[in-house]
Amino acid sequence: MKPKTPVAMLDLIQQVRSIFPFAMTKEKLCAETCSYGCPQKLLEYIDMEFAEWEQRIKNGEIPNLGDIQKVSKTSKKIYTILKKNNLVEDSGI
Repeated sequence: MKPKTPVAMLDLIQQVRSIFPFAMTKEKLCAETCSYGCPQKLLEYIDMEFAEWEQRIKNGEIPNLGDIQKVSKTSKKIYTILKKNNLVEDSGI
C-alpha cells in the first residue's frame, strides 16, 4: 500500500536531511571555490523549504503529488550542485 502524501513528504524530507551536509561548518562548505553555486545558501534554502512543509503538515495541510515532486526535483538539483562541489558522496538520488 502506498503511503499517504503527508507521510511521503516527511519521508522525503528525512531522507534528504540524512544525505545533505547540514551539520558541516561554514568554513568547510566554503573552503573551495563554489563554481557551481553557493552550498551554504542552497542548504539554507532547502532547509527553509523543509521547515515550511513540516510546519504546514503539522497544521493539517495535505501536500499533493505535485508538491512532493517539486520538493524532490529541487532536492535533486541541489544534490547535483553539492556533488559537483565535492560535499556529498554519490548516493544515487
